[in-house]
Amino acid sequence: MPFHPTAANLGLQFLEDTPHGWTDTHAAWNGGKYDQWVPNKGRTTMAHLARRDIPFHYALADAFTICDAYHCSLLGPTDPNRYHMWTGWVGNDGAGGGPVINNAEAGYDWSTYPERLERAGISWKIYQDIGLGLDAAGVLGLYRRSLHRQLWGQLARCISIKYQNALAGPTPCTRRRGREPTSPCRTRHAVRRPRATTCAATKLPQVSWIVAPEAFSEHGNWPANYGAWYVSQVLDALTSNPEVWSKTAS
Repeated sequence: MPFHPTAANLGLQFLEDTPHGWTDTHAAWNGGKYDQWVPNKGRTTMAHLARRDIPFHYALADAFTICDAYHCSLLGPTDPNRYHMWTGWVGNDGAGGGPVINNAEAGYDWSTYPERLERAGISWKIYQDIGLGLDAAGVLGLYRRSLHRQLWGQLARCISIKYQNALAGPTPCTRRRGREPTSPCRTRHAVRRPRATTCAATKLPQVSWIVAPEAFSEHGNWPANYGAWYVSQVLDALTSNPEVWSKTAS
């Protein structure tokens, strides 16, 4: 049954990451009955947090319209859902390397939202901090080589290849738009410092993406209130300029 864990400072606890693969999720779904969750994902899937655990998240819900009935796009693991988030597609027709149902990062060639914006003449930019967010050992994500599970590996092949070389600007689509890294462990301000400067100068593009470091992503295992701190930094930057804030829809 649903339960509230008894650990102190629950919003800062590293809770167990429950299974979230194609097989276990479809088994939990059970053809729409949704009655096999605990057998396939464990008891932790029934844990919940209260307002006292995550007060900032509740404050956001009180102050803004939020996606309070948000569900994953695909009953499967992390990467396919991130592909869907960046492209609106996981290759259901079997073309371009799809359908994607695992974290294989095999390479996929359909268009992404940034590319569509580029073709439509709409300005955009992706902001991402360096490393895990807890130390400076990493570069732009969790892994040095593949940058898996952060940004570049999740944009599908057409965009991951381009944006891994974004600073070199191999195509008009990627010139100085693919990333603007900062380091929260060095500045203690996450994305706030460079973005606050950008906001103050009213130089934000029409569409901006902010990709949190792994530790602040609120993915399974990571404390919810790490994410709360990160979101607060972004809101502080946006609200520092009333003109920018008045035109912001998140």
